[in-house]
Amino acid sequence: MGIEPEVIPDSSNEGNDAISTFPDLRLIFIIILISASFIFVLRAIVPLILMLIGVVYLFKQYNKLTQTEE
Repeated sequence: MGIEPEVIPDSSNEGNDAISTFPDLRLIFIIILISASFIFVLRAIVPLILMLIGVVYLFKQYNKLTQTEE
């Protein structure tokens, strides 16, 4: 149950040690920023890794093909 400001007089110390119920926006912003960065990096790295695997495979196939002809 929250504290109703109309009930507590201004001269009272009731609620000086109350905890804020609003979320820390800096923390939420940092979490969103880290998540977006992680997703961006994954979207950039995964295709690069797959292309490198394909190039290595093609290079190995080419080497097999050229070695059997000699």
